[in-house]
Amino acid sequence: MSVQVVVRDNGGLARVGLVRGRGWSERAIRRAVEAGEVSRPRKGWLAAPGADPLLVCAARDGVVLSCVTEARRLGLWVLERGDRSHVAADPQ
Repeated sequence: MSVQVVVRDNGGLARVGLVRGRGWSERAIRRAVEAGEVSRPRKGWLAAPGADPLLVCAARDGVVLSCVTEARRLGLWVLERGDRSHVAADPQ
């Protein structure tokens, strides 16, 4: 198993803390980033190549997908057909 596999198995995006909790050191994570096996869209986050671009953008911007956007991503039927993304952010 590798850092990339841990991130990929978590849906393509994972917090660094989760990867560290699976036994990978910060040094191993840094090496995986340097080798291009994963990227850091934002401090504390890792993304696998081919990860859902909406998830990567949300992590980069410090928000989470919500509402219709997340429902559509999960394959649920939604009435709305708009192109706008729905996100939630910390109110601070």
